[in-house]
Amino acid sequence: MSKNKIILGSIGVITALAVGAHFAAPSFFEGRFRTHLTSPNSGLGGTFDNFELSLFNRTMSATDITLRNSEGVKFTADMLALGNVNWLTLINANPFGDILANQVTAENGMVEFGSQSISANAVSLDTLHITPGANRPQYAAESGEVIDLIIDAGAEHAVTADLVAFEIINPVELGKVTIQNIHYTNPMGSEAVSLETMTADNCTLNLTEPVNIALPQTPLDDCIALSGTGVSISFDDNKQINTAAFASNQLNREGVESATLTDIQIVSDDMVKATVAEINIKDIVQSLRTDAFDDNHQLDSREWQHIVDNLSIGHFSINDLLVEDVTGTGKLGILAIDGFKNGALEKFQLAGIDVNVSNHEANPNMQLGNFEISKLSLNRVHRMFDAMGVSTSTDPEAQLENLMTQTLGDIGVLISPLIYESLIISDLSIAGNMAPDSRIEFGLERGNASLGDPVQLEGSNMTFAKKARTAYEGLYLKVSDNSPIKPAIAGILGVEDFERVSINGKASVTWDEEAGLFTHNIEDTSIDDIGSISLSVSIGNIPRDVMSRLLATRLSETEKLQQIGLTQTGFGGARLEIEGEKLVKMFMRLIAQSQRQSPEDLQMIGTMTLMQTQQNFAPFPKLAENIGELVTWLNDPQHLVISLAPDEPVPFGVIAAGGIQPNTAAELMGLTIQANDSIK
Repeated sequence: MSKNKIILGSIGVITALAVGAHFAAPSFFEGRFRTHLTSPNSGLGGTFDNFELSLFNRTMSATDITLRNSEGVKFTADMLALGNVNWLTLINANPFGDILANQVTAENGMVEFGSQSISANAVSLDTLHITPGANRPQYAAESGEVIDLIIDAGAEHAVTADLVAFEIINPVELGKVTIQNIHYTNPMGSEAVSLETMTADNCTLNLTEPVNIALPQTPLDDCIALSGTGVSISFDDNKQINTAAFASNQLNREGVESATLTDIQIVSDDMVKATVAEINIKDIVQSLRTDAFDDNHQLDSREWQHIVDNLSIGHFSINDLLVEDVTGTGKLGILAIDGFKNGALEKFQLAGIDVNVSNHEANPNMQLGNFEISKLSLNRVHRMFDAMGVSTSTDPEAQLENLMTQTLGDIGVLISPLIYESLIISDLSIAGNMAPDSRIEFGLERGNASLGDPVQLEGSNMTFAKKARTAYEGLYLKVSDNSPIKPAIAGILGVEDFERVSINGKASVTWDEEAGLFTHNIEDTSIDDIGSISLSVSIGNIPRDVMSRLLATRLSETEKLQQIGLTQTGFGGARLEIEGEKLVKMFMRLIAQSQRQSPEDLQMIGTMTLMQTQQNFAPFPKLAENIGELVTWLNDPQHLVISLAPDEPVPFGVIAAGGIQPNTAAELMGLTIQANDSIK
């Protein structure tokens, strides 16, 4: 027999076997399936109809399917079809892979477990994998869709969704899932949650049970990224929270890498009570424990330390908050917290505040353009309050008694604790009606403050600032034209009418540790175009050890304070400058009212008294000359500078002892008085 005949004969045999297998396979597999489903040892029972299989087309399907496993889980479907079936995988004999079918579809499928069930009108899977497991086969799919999903967990919860689309699902992982029109309800109450869309990425699963209808105990821990739109949460008390969209990354019980919520609404009794444009969160890490806090609503040192040790915030902000109620409205442009860690806050901001109270006859209003504080040490603030023993008592005597137990360092006398680095405020106003047709308003256009040059002193756990500065512009008062107090204020100012009165000012406090010199300087305080005043006072002989003892001394220790002040410190100098005739006359009017005299009489009496004093000190030309400058200024109060500049600090003990003649005291203190044109 020739070789060609052998080859052709072999091909014919193979073809015949393949054709035979094609026609025999349906009945073979159907028989195997029915035998398996009716075997008492298989652990899986059930029935099906209309079984169809094409070996060449690699398809398999059945209708009216009912399956029940040994755990009591029941699966039913009107139709189940598999396309591109890998027959070797089906009979567990595929050495090249574990793909069972490239397409799987089911219609009107349901899984029941006791009183709970999961159902869907249609289910489709792409690239279904099957691998042997310890107790049962393990399934996985590269993608799929579920249409009209219904999860009924009996008395626990009910969930519905129009569409669930997923990628990469297996017993331990869900790569991505997108859900449309999901709705959750609690049959035992009126709580409900609905979302138009929701997407989750990189989720962890634990599908060890045959069916698990319960919701995850820690859902935030299971997915790396979550996002959604059209969220609505309803509560039993007819309240509702809505948000247009949300997104989070690495959100779990220990914190969140990033999260955003937009267009939030808080609804009560079908009325919108509050709206928020956006909430942003970044890099929050926490391990706080509820058992670390008492129920007394006061934060003690132990509780505060627990917060410091277990909470950090990269960023948290609320943007465009609006609250509306029958009592009034409140607006907040932004509240932002940045960089909270180890008890310190890198930055805190409040801006765009506008609060109106409409149900009060005063119709009060408060506005704030912007407030920012940077490098705020909440640790130091807490230590300061803790040291002061801040009391909630309303008894003035108890409050005073508590105050007297504090040290100068506790309450920031002399130098301030370094609780922040810089502070700015702008466009602050508080207004209200004094009477139906009378309104008053206080405000501040701009202000700033700073603390710097830190120092830690012996005997204190507080860090202090050797330099402090404050400045403000437009600290103002406005009153309506028909206000009863407006004529009185105009009279004091010496004007017929005014729109508003405003004050500008600058001040600083410095401690030169090396020189031992403490200086408090009111650099400039001015009232509109009326005039200005500045005052600077210095105390010398305060090196590090003296400052440490002063700040550690309690207010109640008056003898100790006197001993340090009189024996160790001294007067270092002072300077007073007054400019503006209107300002001087304003003070004269205030003094004259209390003395029941006219301002002119008061000015005349003051001038005559100074002239008499000048004559008395005529033997001392320098002192008499200084007094003469005062006389010149009082007659024409344009500009005055009084300075005390001793060559070295004068001990306060010497000053307190008295007995120094005026001319000697003037020379000792370095007194110089200049008025008007004599000022250089």
